[in-house]
Amino acid sequence: GCKNCTVIVDEVIATVEVTNCKDITIIVNKQCPSVAIDKTDSCNIDLTKVADPASVDVIAAKSSAMNIQFTHNGVTVEKPLPEQFKYRLDLSGNAKVITEVSDIYSA
Repeated sequence: GCKNCTVIVDEVIATVEVTNCKDITIIVNKQCPSVAIDKTDSCNIDLTKVADPASVDVIAAKSSAMNIQFTHNGVTVEKPLPEQFKYRLDLSGNAKVITEVSDIYSA
């Protein structure tokens, strides 16, 4: 766990993992297949220098106040990572649970 930290990585083979932190920024300069965030409050992921930001998977659990920055069509974009979800049962065919992002994140 850490507080008020910035982690800068160039190239990662597998995963950058952040656990039990508060107020952390992760800056990826070139390539990173995935970022795992667990039990963390206030995490910013900066992918603005990554050539293909859509290739980075973010896995999060028990975390809040997460944002991701990336470049899209030459413009820097910042989006929140949802921490609230809606679940419902689908009993047609094989019974399964459907997960959707809460409506508070639509816009």
